[in-house]
Amino acid sequence: MKENYRLPTIGGLRVNEISRIAELFAGEGNWDNVRSTYYETNISQTSRNATAKRYFSYMKGIITSWTDEELKDFLMSSFDGKKNFIWLAFCRLFPIVADFISIYVRENTINGQLPMNIEDFRSYVSKLVDSGKMEEPKKTVFNKGRSIIYKMLKEMGYYDGKTLQGGSLPSDFIRLVYSHNPEELHFFPISDQAIKRGLNS
Repeated sequence: MKENYRLPTIGGLRVNEISRIAELFAGEGNWDNVRSTYYETNISQTSRNATAKRYFSYMKGIITSWTDEELKDFLMSSFDGKKNFIWLAFCRLFPIVADFISIYVRENTINGQLPMNIEDFRSYVSKLVDSGKMEEPKKTVFNKGRSIIYKMLKEMGYYDGKTLQGGSLPSDFIRLVYSHNPEELHFFPISDQAIKRGLNS
């Protein structure tokens, strides 16, 4: 459906903020209370209420995309480990990102086709538009969405601005994701062999 292929207009791993909100939710179990604390303590450190609202909506979406088990494991993970959970959630929230990573980034990384630039994403979106899977995005929306995706790829260490970089995942994370949906491991630039090693370790 076309509405599923929407570009992100806000993003970022925002590990510390999401960790704080996740801790509040795990303790409170009530999003109204979490929201109140978020604004009262200005967790996002922004002077604009509209911006804070957008960040909260985005981060709530990240957290609510996790299962109870994933939320628990996220809270117990290291800083780098938490990045994997946030990236997983980001791909769940934006199927266009999940498909781009699975079809383009992962496959090219595994096959050693490492150069990537902004035109690669433009070409990918053009194919979605031509196939009728999404409407032609406005230039500002496209540029913003592409900027967010490429920035997050850099934050994950999967892209250095010119070439794609290989990644790795902890075995327990591989097993956790695999137990729910093996296909979601394709959101990460790791090979099938690496997945098998993680499952068997």
